[in-house]
Amino acid sequence: MSRPYLMCSEKECLERQASNEVSEFEATLDTFQKPLGQRVIDPSLAVTKYRRSAAGAERQKPRHLNQLLAAWKHLCTRIVLHQHVHPQQIPWSLVNTVNFTDDRVRAIQVDLVVSQQASSRLQLQLVRYHLVSLYLLSNVPQKIFDPKFSCQALMTAIVAYWNETTVFADDDDILCYAILCQVTAKLCGNHSWIKAGEIFEMYRKHSPHFHKTQAHYPKFLRAVQIAAAAHRQEFARILFFLSENSFDLGHLGRICLAPCLNKIRWLSLVHYNKAWMKREKIAPEEIARLLCFSTPEIAIAFCVEAGLPFEDDKLIFKAKPVKELPSYNINRSVDDCFCLKEADDTTGYRVDADNVKVPPHDVLRRLILQ
Repeated sequence: MSRPYLMCSEKECLERQASNEVSEFEATLDTFQKPLGQRVIDPSLAVTKYRRSAAGAERQKPRHLNQLLAAWKHLCTRIVLHQHVHPQQIPWSLVNTVNFTDDRVRAIQVDLVVSQQASSRLQLQLVRYHLVSLYLLSNVPQKIFDPKFSCQALMTAIVAYWNETTVFADDDDILCYAILCQVTAKLCGNHSWIKAGEIFEMYRKHSPHFHKTQAHYPKFLRAVQIAAAAHRQEFARILFFLSENSFDLGHLGRICLAPCLNKIRWLSLVHYNKAWMKREKIAPEEIARLLCFSTPEIAIAFCVEAGLPFEDDKLIFKAKPVKELPSYNINRSVDDCFCLKEADDTTGYRVDADNVKVPPHDVLRRLILQ
């Protein structure tokens, strides 16, 4: 447990106690389950809350980098990974956890900007956290969880990573995530997590300092190949790059493309329906492999919904045109097997109050902290 007032000043703790702004994640063991007005703030659990700048208001002194790193470590290891801070506490929903964490992370980013401090490794972990939380909450109705602020925070962390000028091995990861998120934005538009930008301008800007050491940037170079394939509309090639038989971009690389994964599958299906012979019969197992589905049954359901006939345990191609699907959104019940690589092993997963399937803390740790 952190020492008192390390992550939040004594002045703010007193002000928030007086105004009943005490989160269940910051309350004492005796009061965290009580109504908002009856909670008592624990100075060792309190983390500075984001506040908009008001005209004429006194700006709180920004925290030192060590305090900000301690705050993020607390948020990540005690709250995000477990969804509670007291061992006796039943985990809160992931929506509540992410809403609380996003607010405190926003305050961390403000302090970094105001104090002109930077930490690339912190920003990389924040990028991973935002990607994971956006994916895990992708099937939650917007009235329960609005992803707008998480999407903004994701873009902030990607940009802020470069505020520290030292070259790190982690540059490969952040460049990979940035390119793949841009590919998603190009393909999905409003359904993506960040706004579309100029992909190859990013490559031009960041490639000069490592052009002689390309072996140290395999993920970034693979992400550029995926971007090029998307530009050439070679969508089946993208799935090949993402398949287990090809280069492994890791969990986060797949999560970056999750919002457009079903669109890529559909566009690949359109390609195959044109390329194969008329009424050619293909085994569902082969289609599952080509479209990166975990089971033939899922592949059959996807293709039949797209209008392909299914006869004699085979999918029939070039018999009917492929029709648009009603939705290309993430479907975690199908996509977890591909994006998280957990396949049929759901040991330790729990379903929270918002019906979100939450991975155990060791899976979350691997995804965010790696």
